[in-house]
Amino acid sequence: QHELVKGTSIVLANKKKKAEKAVEAASNEVDQRKAEKDAYFNSKPGPGRPPDFDKRIERAEAKETEARRLLDIAQDHQERAKEATCGIGKGYHPYDLETGAPRSAEEVSSALNQRFSEIEEVAL
Repeated sequence: QHELVKGTSIVLANKKKKAEKAVEAASNEVDQRKAEKDAYFNSKPGPGRPPDFDKRIERAEAKETEARRLLDIAQDHQERAKEATCGIGKGYHPYDLETGAPRSAEEVSSALNQRFSEIEEVAL
C-alpha cells in the first residue's frame, strides 16, 4: 500500500494543483473581461462600434466552467485512489471482516484486482 500511495499520490496531487491553477486563471480572466467592459463604458468611448464585451465575458466564463469541471474530476480521482488503496488492506485479508468466514483465494484475488484496476484507472 505504501508503494502505491507513493507512486500515485504525487501524480494525482499534481493534477489537482494544475486544475486549481487553471480555475484561478480562468476566474481572473472573467474578472478582467468584466473590468475591461466597465472601464470602456465609464470612459468616453471613441467613434465606432464598441467591442463585443459580452461575448468575451461569455467565452471566459465557459473556460472557467470547464476548468472547474476538470478540478472536480481531479478531486474525484484523488478520492477514488485513496479509497481503493485503503480497500487493498481489506481485500487482502483472508477472512471476511464482517462475518469472519474464510475467503477463497479467488475471492481475495478478485478483490485485489478490482482495487488495483481502480487505482490504475484514476492514476493514468
